[in-house]
Amino acid sequence: ILYYGIDEPAYDPTGKALERSGKLFEIIRKAGGKTTTAITLAGANKLGSLIDVPIYDEPSANRIFQDPGLKNKNKIELHYWHPLENPNVDRLRFGLLVWKSGLDGAYPFAYRAVFSHDPYDDFGKKGNLRNEMYTYPSKEGPIPTIQWEAVREGIDDVRYLTTLSYLVKKSQAIKGNEALDKEIKKGIRLLKSLPGAFNGNVNLLYKDLKPEDFQDYRWQVAEQIIRLQELLKKQGSVR
Repeated sequence: ILYYGIDEPAYDPTGKALERSGKLFEIIRKAGGKTTTAITLAGANKLGSLIDVPIYDEPSANRIFQDPGLKNKNKIELHYWHPLENPNVDRLRFGLLVWKSGLDGAYPFAYRAVFSHDPYDDFGKKGNLRNEMYTYPSKEGPIPTIQWEAVREGIDDVRYLTTLSYLVKKSQAIKGNEALDKEIKKGIRLLKSLPGAFNGNVNLLYKDLKPEDFQDYRWQVAEQIIRLQELLKKQGSVR
């Protein structure tokens, strides 16, 4: 169980909210509790060991995407964002951004955030807020959206890469097989660096990426998984 403290304390330019958050977290931790909140990378670094699971905002996650070395290897670190009804955003943030950054998970601000009197009314805004809906309610159950399907695709991207990583490590335990060594190197290349289409500023990728970019990369990963499985099967080392 994690105690969620002051929301987004690092956004306070005076620093007082972050200071209060630190004092609160210190009490929680002394009592044996665990702490978390939405925060910037800089704010989490200031809190140090007082925050167990930082949940980074978009700019912080984007920085870690550009420089995975900023990831704290001794902590569980997540990131969040506000839904934009853009499938590229959700597939990238649930999938390859998590993988490349080494982050441990991702989630949007809300599964359903209704800021009007009607979840189906995108124009009945409350202030400058509009509804943010991954699915829409109905008597027969939730009505999915393309955006929601992109969430699943992003999670599947990580599953494919996790499978490839597992098979590469399993293959590396076998020595003296030239064919296997060749495919291991290909697998490592796919795991270590994303294709050019996925490199650069995350905010620019939203408009530049196409569904075909995701599909092409997954296809390469899937083919490499099959090649390694077949070679491991010949060695009698695949389950």
